[in-house]
Amino acid sequence: MSTSANSQPRIAIIGGGPAGLTLLLTLVKHNIPATLYEREASSDSRAHLGGMLDLEWNSGQRALRENGLEDVFRKRSRRDAEEGRVSGKDGVPVLINPANPTDPSLIDARPEIDRRVLREVLLDAVPKDAVKWGHALASVRPLGDGTHELTFANGLVVTADLVVGADGAHSRVRPLVSAAPLIYHGITGAEISLAPAVAALPEHADIRAGVGAGSNYVTQDERMICFQANGDGRIRAYAWHRAPREWTVAADPQATKAELLKIYEGWAPWVLKFIREADEDAIYTRALWHLPVGHQWAHKVGVTLIGEAAHLMSPFAAAGANLGMLDGLELGLAIAGAEGKSADARDAAVAAWEAKMFPIVERFAALAAKNIEIFLGKEAPQSVADAFKYTVDLKTRWYRSNCVFVNAKDVSSQEIHKKHSSPVFLKLGSASMSAPRWRNSASVELAATYAALILADDGIEITADKINALTTAANIEVEPIWASLLAKALEGKNVKELLSNVGAGGAAPAAGAAPAAAAGGAAAAEAPKEEEKKEEKEESDDDMGFGLFD
Repeated sequence: MSTSANSQPRIAIIGGGPAGLTLLLTLVKHNIPATLYEREASSDSRAHLGGMLDLEWNSGQRALRENGLEDVFRKRSRRDAEEGRVSGKDGVPVLINPANPTDPSLIDARPEIDRRVLREVLLDAVPKDAVKWGHALASVRPLGDGTHELTFANGLVVTADLVVGADGAHSRVRPLVSAAPLIYHGITGAEISLAPAVAALPEHADIRAGVGAGSNYVTQDERMICFQANGDGRIRAYAWHRAPREWTVAADPQATKAELLKIYEGWAPWVLKFIREADEDAIYTRALWHLPVGHQWAHKVGVTLIGEAAHLMSPFAAAGANLGMLDGLELGLAIAGAEGKSADARDAAVAAWEAKMFPIVERFAALAAKNIEIFLGKEAPQSVADAFKYTVDLKTRWYRSNCVFVNAKDVSSQEIHKKHSSPVFLKLGSASMSAPRWRNSASVELAATYAALILADDGIEITADKINALTTAANIEVEPIWASLLAKALEGKNVKELLSNVGAGGAAPAAGAAPAAAAGGAAAAEAPKEEEKKEEKEESDDDMGFGLFD
């Protein structure tokens, strides 16, 4: 390593999506200089692309909160857009998850923010000269001492002590640490939208009513259209279906519309109307790819990955932007923690962060692989509604409006209150403590299971009495026999690992998923051989702004 303990490291961040900008912001807040290189010409480039992102308390929101942007996020995010619907091809919802915009707490919320707006928030918080626009990375060359030489398409050549690839699905930095291939999900489609002025027309009131205030996942017969009401008035949709990877939108937008109308023949009139009226200047191919579930690499000095460059997955875990921003925050904090120490200490901090990140993202990747088959499976939309109700993520999905938190450390008094340390608290019943909303057997079993996980997370012995205390306080009726059997079954088990499989870890990877790749360590990271249409490709995270259930 070339830098001494007293000199500032030369840090190059490749990609200006949520992950890269969060890392830059975190470093700036800790007085550590860094430069972010983005291939787009300016902050206004492709501003019409990218849908809504739902940011969660312990990841996306935390990244903003710890960097002093909570108030800005409150002002610019949209609580009403938390509304989520699941519908069949007739456009009639089988499930509506209402928003709760009057609740001032964000702990149990996932406010929506347009990707464009989030980028503005982050850019406004960092020095303008720290972001270099119009810098498309052409290659990276290791220099043998832990440093790397970066060559950009505009001719610029720089040397960096630490290169961070935040450049999304088709990362040019990834080959330096991993030879893992991208895997096609077997699902592709098109992004289409109605421009704000068109969406607001009186004759399109039926479309607005069908979409609702937030998102509507219209899915059936192994086809799906995810609708989003964006903050600028645009209504965006991702129309996905199973097809060979060669499927692409036609050069003629009318031909693409005709094909989509054929694929979705017989669907609700407002859905077909949306396709016919879609903006012909904004139609893009949106194939779904992922890295192997459990993707990781052996640490390499002077280079690492964050965001979708590190853990590309389908959007069906609502985790892409959240995990990327968490990466940016925690890597930045790790680097800051080694400030003033040796270059070796900084490298060790990066390696420790990688080791911490891998198991976290693996669980979400498994969940995404599982959920994509639920959303585009033969039993949709009912399977999607059931998944929403019963197979929810352990740390976020139970944090809904009109629910309560139960303190595991005070189960004897069954005190009910709100607190932000989410892994220790469970929301299950109604806030008024009247008419329990979860009574069927599947929900009762899950309630007991989650109660046991809460106890395990807080280091409290799992007993039938404590499980019953938690579920009773949350207004859940659990037969004593269930609590007794569960407590007995968990004796001597690694409870956290075992129970985490309920939400995600037990999901099998999507068909054809390869095992986690060993470190690739290519001598240089060259541009991918297969270039997509320039308009569809971006240096930053390839997150489409797609959050499920929220």
